[in-house]
Amino acid sequence: MAEWQPYTGPGAFNDYDSIEVGNGTNDGLTPVERQTQISLWALGSAPFILGIDLTHLDPTDLQKYLENSEVLAVDQDSIAAKRVLNTGNQQVFAKRESNGDAIVGLFNTGLKAQEVSVPTSTVGLPENESGYSLRDLWTGETKKTSSTISAVVPSHGVVLYRVTGL
Repeated sequence: MAEWQPYTGPGAFNDYDSIEVGNGTNDGLTPVERQTQISLWALGSAPFILGIDLTHLDPTDLQKYLENSEVLAVDQDSIAAKRVLNTGNQQVFAKRESNGDAIVGLFNTGLKAQEVSVPTSTVGLPENESGYSLRDLWTGETKKTSSTISAVVPSHGVVLYRVTGL
């Protein structure tokens, strides 16, 4: 996705192939990996093309992953995220929304959970004395931060935040 980012935008969206979510445990992906794949596609504003039998959608996959309106909104904003951190097993992708919010994906490609962290300035946010609200788009949980966006990210996982100034 990082290499294809310069070629995407309104009227020219990259197609990263089909999403293998919707078959439940029959798709070869763990629940964490399903969230990771959908998050990566959403950050790239790529088309969500399901590579499964639509007549047999797994109800849990449908509800938990494919109908998450906050994640779908990230995909539909026509803004491609840029990779802002690529170190070892950690990658961070970020994009700025027209309202000033940042969408930040903290990815862990390693074999065990680890903290992934990035300064707010790295994702293009200005210094803010009041700090920022971090809303996890998968869990709905919100926390506050002053200048660092961080989370413990599971193996092969992602934490996808909407970052809003306070």
